[in-house]
Amino acid sequence: MLDNRRIVSFCWKSAGLHLHSATALSLDQPTVQVLRKRRLSSEFIPVNCFSILKPRTTWKEADSVCASLFDSSEFGGIFPSRPYSSRGWHLPKARLIGACPLGVGLRRLLCPYLPQNLLLAQMASTGADSGSYLKSGRQRGLEDERNDAKKLKSGEEFHSVTGTKSTEEVTREVQCNSSENTENSNKAGKAKNKRERLICHRPWEITKKGKLFYSSYDDLSHAVYDFSIASYNVLAQNLLVENNYLYRNCDGKYLQWNIRKELLLSELKKLDPDILCLQEVNEEHFDDFFLPQLHRMGFSGFYKKRTGIRKDGCATFFKREKFDCQLFYPVEYLMPEVPLLDRDNVAVVLLLQPKRCDRAIDAAVCIANTHLLFNPRRGDVKLAQLMRLFAEIDKLVYKESSSPLDLTYHPVVICGDFNLEPFSNLYDFVRRGSLMCDGRVIRKLSGQESDNSIGSDRCLDAGFLSTAAGITDQCQFLDVAVGRMDKARGGTVSDDGSPSGVGGPSAAPQLLSQGSGRITHRLGLRSVYEHLRNSLETREDECEATTYHSNACCTVDYIFYSSAEKREKKRSKNGVIHSGGSHLELISRLQLLSTKEMEIVGQLPNEFNASDHTILMAKFSFKL
Repeated sequence: MLDNRRIVSFCWKSAGLHLHSATALSLDQPTVQVLRKRRLSSEFIPVNCFSILKPRTTWKEADSVCASLFDSSEFGGIFPSRPYSSRGWHLPKARLIGACPLGVGLRRLLCPYLPQNLLLAQMASTGADSGSYLKSGRQRGLEDERNDAKKLKSGEEFHSVTGTKSTEEVTREVQCNSSENTENSNKAGKAKNKRERLICHRPWEITKKGKLFYSSYDDLSHAVYDFSIASYNVLAQNLLVENNYLYRNCDGKYLQWNIRKELLLSELKKLDPDILCLQEVNEEHFDDFFLPQLHRMGFSGFYKKRTGIRKDGCATFFKREKFDCQLFYPVEYLMPEVPLLDRDNVAVVLLLQPKRCDRAIDAAVCIANTHLLFNPRRGDVKLAQLMRLFAEIDKLVYKESSSPLDLTYHPVVICGDFNLEPFSNLYDFVRRGSLMCDGRVIRKLSGQESDNSIGSDRCLDAGFLSTAAGITDQCQFLDVAVGRMDKARGGTVSDDGSPSGVGGPSAAPQLLSQGSGRITHRLGLRSVYEHLRNSLETREDECEATTYHSNACCTVDYIFYSSAEKREKKRSKNGVIHSGGSHLELISRLQLLSTKEMEIVGQLPNEFNASDHTILMAKFSFKL
């Protein structure tokens, strides 16, 4: 007897319907042999009912649709792809369901093997539409069919085709093949579950200071403020279409915006950060999707579109119940008069005040969100953009002090897609606050070009950034830094950048310079992630990855934050004392996938991840 859950696989041919020799596992072998010899083309009228039967069609509705197409006495049923449910047959959305009538003679032929005259089948692609019929079945007549039935029952047809094999041997082979198919199906299910677990259920890593924070939270709650922040490159739909070659190995279903946006929303609701920094946000999608949806979740947000003809940009959101926005400052890297700053990239900078704080307490946090140039070979452009961003942040987070030697900043968190790899020259510049220009090959600055790659070996020179940018080698706007010195010291600054007046040049030799060949910044930044993780399976360090498509599997997304501890270690470097002021402590971070784990998950986007990047998230605390 045929199991209703078994599947017989067919393929359509121009002459009719033929059985695959390797996949006809649901019928007894004698039946398979007879059907193969008869070719079924004369008994079946194949119809592609995919366009007729809508998703969630019930058995009764499908029976009615098909019965209207054929004479009811010859209708044999539909091809379901899973067993009956208590509510009747519901057709799955992603499976191709077909229907065909059974001739009276064929019904009698298959009656001992097909319960309720149903033939279960998984339809292969046909090329035939719902109106194409192969009506040669009535020409054969019932007499030949009755003869075939007699031969089948007596075993004559079976032995003439299969030779010396017995019915028991064939049955054993069929059962063996069926068990193999079940085993393969179980393996596929386990692989899918593993992929889902890796990317959808990433664990949180609690730092040492995080453990201390949570253990003494009740005692510290009045003196500290904690918040979470996430960074996510959501892949603008217009960029996905323009660069579709990067996603040639992805399921096309999960490249559609209507599918991706629901998955994006599901991810954001699950993590529910207090601050959310998004890159590659399409302008239209910000207005009609992100802003209204996130507003319902309690967020307020700001957006900055890229300059020029580009349709995407950066968006930053924050929970209204936790923060007030003191300042929204959009940053355009485009400066037409500066050759290196001629690109359309942007940033969004916010100054957020915790709501629980007394208004008299100056405890604002600076949140910067950016997306730097992609071009792997233009490290010089990326460095110029970083210098511009740090200069803007320096201007906004600087606190008034009585001495130019004492730099006091609000705490800073910088999120985004930096398009540079860990431990590259540019990465070290962000983390260590210093970069020597002379001798650096431009195309290797971001670490995205291998040592064996072919290209220009042009090096970065000391005066790579035009003085027209008005940015010092200390990543400050020249006029802003000079104004601070004049105000704090009551003196002036000489032409060579050395301060004069109170304290004299000896107190702080050459605080400001341009074209010196050494680029520095004083933000004291540290990365949330370490970018190398010890594998539990191999016990070896594996690189973490934040993006995976046809051209790359690597880390390009980061969350950097200002660390007072790091400032104190460099307390007197360059003659500048960092008092730190309020500072951030990293409590925990959402674990990233390693490159090997990313390969198991598969290229992005997919059914579990809506973008070609993964989301980064961390939790911080800072003293009030």
